[in-house]
Parts: sequence; C-alpha cells; structure tokens
Amino acid sequence: MKFAHPYIQDDTSPQHWLKIFVAYNLNITQAFYTHSKILVSALNGPAIGISAALIAFSDFIYCLPSKFLLTPFSSLGLVAEGGASRVFVQRLGISKANEALIMSKRITAEELLQVGFVNKIFDVEKGEDEKFRNCAARG
Repeated sequence: MKFAHPYIQDDTSPQHWLKIFVAYNLNITQAFYTHSKILVSALNGPAIGISAALIAFSDFIYCLPSKFLLTPFSSLGLVAEGGASRVFVQRLGISKANEALIMSKRITAEELLQVGFVNKIFDVEKGEDEKFRNCAARG
C-alpha cells in the first residue's frame, strides 16, 4: 500500500528533501503572517530557530521569566528563515534584531519585554501560573 502525498515520493535525493523542507517552511510561515484572527502565543519553553520567527508574528506574546529567544541561523551557516529578518526588525528594533540574527545572541525574556516583543512576563514560582493561563486564553 502506498500513501499519496503531494510532497512524498520515492525520490531520496538531497535536492528532493530540500525542496520539501523549503515548501513546508514557506507554508507554515505564510499561515502565521496571513492569520486573520488575533494570534496569542504563550511561551513556556525557549523559542529557537523558526519557532522564534513564527511567534514574532503573534499579536500578543506572554512568557515565563526564564524563557528566551535564540536564532542560531548564522552560527550554523544558514540564512534566517520564517520571515525572521523582516519581523524581528519590526518587533525587536534593528539593534536587537541584528544581535539575534547576525550574532546568534540569546535574547532573554526581560530583554524581550523591554523592547516590546513580549507583552507580559508571568512568574509561576510566585503563583502567577493561573494568571498566565487566563491571559493566554483570553488574548
């Protein structure tokens, strides 16, 4: 039995899989930046790589104090993906965007709050876990 999928074929060449990888990344990026509803993200873990780029398209971003954003594209010899080079400048400002994308610098939750990337930080160690869930659910 074979499964019919538009991208999956018997071709195992690197070019074939690279084409699939790029197509999926373009599709998910487009889904985020064309999202017609209010998009709320709640970060309870670090945002690394394309996930960091995608959450930048959110209208509201809430996170926990120890979380961070990391885009190690350049340190891996890759170009930024997921629209990061555009949306980071808008959300972080040019200086922080350069630190994140060119220098692969880890940007802490506090730094993200200071530049307006994150709307609010909730400290669950201080009993704010219910507030975090409610705020993320409400948007």
